[in-house]
Amino acid sequence: MTMTMHPRLSIRLGLNGHNKIYTRDMIHKSHSKTDLIDIINYCGIPIVFNHSNNKKELHEKIMMVFKESSCVILEDNHFKLKTMVQLKQYLTKPNPKKQLTIKEKSGVMAIAKSIIYYAQNGFDLRMSPHYQDTQTILDDMLYIKGFGDIPSVRRACRLMSSDPKFSDQVFKPLISPQVMKTLADKLLVKKNRPMQYTFTRKHVVISFD
Repeated sequence: MTMTMHPRLSIRLGLNGHNKIYTRDMIHKSHSKTDLIDIINYCGIPIVFNHSNNKKELHEKIMMVFKESSCVILEDNHFKLKTMVQLKQYLTKPNPKKQLTIKEKSGVMAIAKSIIYYAQNGFDLRMSPHYQDTQTILDDMLYIKGFGDIPSVRRACRLMSSDPKFSDQVFKPLISPQVMKTLADKLLVKKNRPMQYTFTRKHVVISFD
């Protein structure tokens, strides 16, 4: 007799004295092994793991916590998640940190470079070899702002916020929680960095009249 399980169904089976959770499609495939490790560490999820665990094993460990510890309060984290319910909702949706192929990323960076060139030349279409009208610029900005993890995209968005032709637009780049934390950490280090002084030794001639 063959049993057919619903794709969303999770069951626990005893296997050699160990309980194992079998689940499909509960954690969205766009979350990588590194993403899952970051979530476990930063959210303080009570899971014992090592870096030799593969993505499937981490997946199973997280799902076990969802099943047995739904009332766990998460530690403060840059994902802005406070409860296991919020975490489950986050993991079942596509990763906000968009994964691009090398070709796709190159295309986004090329567009950002063209927009930066336009901005650095006084937002003058006549000076731009890439644009002839504002609609094309707007279309490109609305496309690339979804990839705010790329530095050149963030720069393009920052520069374009000063273009008077788009004063009614908000070009806020979409940045993943992971990159947001990295940027915040860099800013904190920069603020706490002690002031540096430079001393220059020169030969000085003093003459008296």
